[in-house]
Amino acid sequence: MSNKKKGIVAGALAALLIGGAGTFALWADDAPVTGNTITIGSMSVDGSGLDWTRERAGVANVTGAAALTNVAPGDVLTGTWSGNIATTVDAYFEVDLDDSVGSLGNGITVRSITSTVGGTTVGSAPVRVTSDQPVAITYVIDVTSTATAGGSVTVQGGEVTLRAVGY
Repeated sequence: MSNKKKGIVAGALAALLIGGAGTFALWADDAPVTGNTITIGSMSVDGSGLDWTRERAGVANVTGAAALTNVAPGDVLTGTWSGNIATTVDAYFEVDLDDSVGSLGNGITVRSITSTVGGTTVGSAPVRVTSDQPVAITYVIDVTSTATAGGSVTVQGGEVTLRAVGY
């Protein structure tokens, strides 16, 4: 075959391929990829002020604001802060209960402070919270014989801090 014929055949084949009559095919298809939504859980802490009870030997207990007036040596004051931890996730939380009551003095001493979540005493380890749980801080305060008549002290509340640390 001459070079001229070879050129004509090659040109014809090229024209057929470019025109779509050839066997060369590129297959393609597509499908949609749907997105998803990631929803982050929530947690919250709420609570009320301190509820107080005054115990005095031989006298009925006094509750509420009256428990904090006219205290005398030998009285025992118990203050409880109550709240609730609400969560939408089943996880471990660090629950820091800032249970400091401030600087008391004047013959008023703190006997004990207890912090609980879900009725369990809280230590330094994370607490598993799976649903709404009650949280409380209880202060037991003694009025000693060195309390100054007519004096006063301020008992500060604390703060509850909640941090998710795992599941």
